[in-house]
Amino acid sequence: MRNFVKIISILLVLALICGIIVSIIPSKKTKEVYFFLRIKVLDPCKKPLKRANVLIYELTTEGAKLLCKGLSKEEGVYFYTLPINPEKKILRNIHIIASYQVNETLAYLGSITRSFHAHLKIHEIDLVIKTKELKLPKRTVKLAFALTSDSDGEVVGNCWKLTPVLEVYVQDKIYMWFDYPSGSVLDIQAKARDWDAITGEPISDWYDDGYTSATLDSGLFPNVKFTHIHYILKLSFYYIDEVIYTGIPGIYQELVHVVDTDQDGYNMDVNTSFWNGSAPSSYERNTTTLQGYTTRFDITRPCRYVWYPTISMSVSYPWNISASINIPLGVSKEELPKGKLYIEVSVIGGDWVCRSYDIDGGWLKSVHVWEEP
Repeated sequence: MRNFVKIISILLVLALICGIIVSIIPSKKTKEVYFFLRIKVLDPCKKPLKRANVLIYELTTEGAKLLCKGLSKEEGVYFYTLPINPEKKILRNIHIIASYQVNETLAYLGSITRSFHAHLKIHEIDLVIKTKELKLPKRTVKLAFALTSDSDGEVVGNCWKLTPVLEVYVQDKIYMWFDYPSGSVLDIQAKARDWDAITGEPISDWYDDGYTSATLDSGLFPNVKFTHIHYILKLSFYYIDEVIYTGIPGIYQELVHVVDTDQDGYNMDVNTSFWNGSAPSSYERNTTTLQGYTTRFDITRPCRYVWYPTISMSVSYPWNISASINIPLGVSKEELPKGKLYIEVSVIGGDWVCRSYDIDGGWLKSVHVWEEP
């Protein structure tokens, strides 16, 4: 009996020691990545705008969700810390509105749209919002539609759109293929315009408001070589049109942008046509591949937007107006992760070489032709 009691006592002591050790060893939790945003609001004369309304939204598949609101401090600055948990989501799309009502007939309004990725190395971000003058009509009736500064955005239209992500021209006997890895991030332009909810009319033209991003959820590794061809790869992304309160009574912003989903890139389309053209007249850079060799090009960030597909959708505004919009949005790509474009050059004899031209930087759009050295 005593031996049994001893054994039980030893087991209890061992269990206690193991519990202490486990509690000491830190658990392997994914660390959140924090972005420290310093938002500077300027008036139309580029002077710091103190006590401007600052509204920060996250752009999601359900529309804009209000994260916080406040007033710009001294020197027109507003600070915000944005966390990203890479286990849950690799990026967050953020929309920031700054507004200031001078009097009953004049206000200042500005905004910016950006995406933030967990893999970015710089975590202290300076953003500048330059506001513009906005003439306000006298209000003689009550608003029929009333989002407030505590409201989320309201989605008025949406669509899936096949969007170009790679375009290659190759002459005969020059072969191309590519890898587009899962996790690739496409940047797509966001455009906005301003509305008066009382008159039910837009009070500005469409303007560039920055960009949002979508992550490719399924990698593409086609084991097929193409030659003598103009090749365009298109992937499907989800676009939203929504209206967002600006902080100025009766004034709303319409914003068209892509959102990040868990199905980006699953649907695809390839456009091909016979091609035997010549070298482009303008390009960012070029390089040479000799006969019998293969060159690998990294598909990375270009110098500018490469394509401008037109986004078309039917919309129904909260102020009882329905319409259709057709708006071109620029397409770009983040630096990481890199895709790969391969160019294989056949042996045809003579002194001919393959000259490769990068049209916009990043090798998203390129031309590969035979030339004499």
